[in-house]
Amino acid sequence: MGRWLCAFLVVLLAGSLVDGSMFVTKNMPRARKDPTEIGDAGREFAAKNPHLTAQNRATPLPPILLVPGVAGSQLSSRNSNPAHWYCHQSDQYSLLWLALQSLLPGPLLQCFTTNMELQYNDQTYTFSNMTGVDVIVNYPNSTLGIEFLDPQIQFVTVYYGDLVASLLAMGYKRGVNLAGAPYDWRLGPRSYPQTFANMKAQVEDLYASNGNQKVWLIGHSMGTRLLHHLLAYPGVVDQAWKDQYVAGFIAVAPPWTGAVEAVQSVINGYNFGIPYLMPSEARPIQRTLESNYYLFPTPVQWADVPIVVTNKRNYTGMQYADLFNDMGLPNKTIVWEHVFNQTSTPLQPPNVNTFVMYGTGVKTHKQLIFPTGDFSKDAKVVIGDGDGTVNVESLVAAQVWKDQMPFKFAMQNYPGQEHVDILQDKQFIVDLLSIVL
Repeated sequence: MGRWLCAFLVVLLAGSLVDGSMFVTKNMPRARKDPTEIGDAGREFAAKNPHLTAQNRATPLPPILLVPGVAGSQLSSRNSNPAHWYCHQSDQYSLLWLALQSLLPGPLLQCFTTNMELQYNDQTYTFSNMTGVDVIVNYPNSTLGIEFLDPQIQFVTVYYGDLVASLLAMGYKRGVNLAGAPYDWRLGPRSYPQTFANMKAQVEDLYASNGNQKVWLIGHSMGTRLLHHLLAYPGVVDQAWKDQYVAGFIAVAPPWTGAVEAVQSVINGYNFGIPYLMPSEARPIQRTLESNYYLFPTPVQWADVPIVVTNKRNYTGMQYADLFNDMGLPNKTIVWEHVFNQTSTPLQPPNVNTFVMYGTGVKTHKQLIFPTGDFSKDAKVVIGDGDGTVNVESLVAAQVWKDQMPFKFAMQNYPGQEHVDILQDKQFIVDLLSIVL
């Protein structure tokens, strides 16, 4: 009863914006005490550099496409065949992610779980929603569904909102020279052929509608991996296309070679940084998400690194199949093999101007220890460096590109900045504006 009451009070307080700081954990966006601070960095930059604003520039503002990471796009769902009588059956869509009230412990959470989970067909090698469930992405091609994750509690769930507000302060306009590419982040690249086609078309449309100006591609977290896939993997776009349409690629908090935390989410569960959601309650969802396996530490780069350690053996980036079998989840080996061919190759240069921006100096899970080999128990976590989500080795893996491509390449470290909070850091926003403008 106490837990229900605490959770209820948390939502009430967050909804009234009395003190959003209770949601400040390492992977949730840091809430602003004062909502008027949103966009401050852009307003200050515009005041100091009026010649760079839309009204004073000699040339139009260069168009921008923003690509979010895991859990960074609003999703809506409907369920024509709910598993429980108390779950809502409707032909109308309602907000699925992020509707904080749906994550309260109890019946609502069970309904949320059913709508969020995926099922894998090992005959067709495809992921799909659970039977009767339909999930759509909110605000396709727009930034509206990636600025704030819960539209009812905006300033507690700021995501790209601060950066977008700063760009608007410079004279950018949504739907004109500023677009978003939200997607169903539960899936991975193998399930995204249409997403990549749409992204390519968005770039071409932004280019054509802005006087044939090249487009800046900005991605956060897994969004950087998707943009890298678009630019570097064969069969998506060629070099002539990149030379014509792309001004540059800005990768923010990039999990180039994965993150140990993704492994932990499958073994123990992870609560997305939401304090009243138990990791074990989120685990059934996370074990079904293709994107989780896509973000495992990659086999090539982590081939000799013990990621999971037990009293009997170690498991490296090349031994996930053994890990799943020993966990009693042999079916997850099939899922991993589905993803494996997209994470088992060396990190290829994107061959465009590239800027990597990331935080370090934050405690980050480096290794998971199960002293008795019992995977039902919580891991003892060895801490390393990183941004609180992505390990530093992964964040800086792209440094090899400096000597591999004839394009501008730079990396900027923001000590103490966490994985999502970096998007609200004033210095980061100022630096990004300086690059783009």
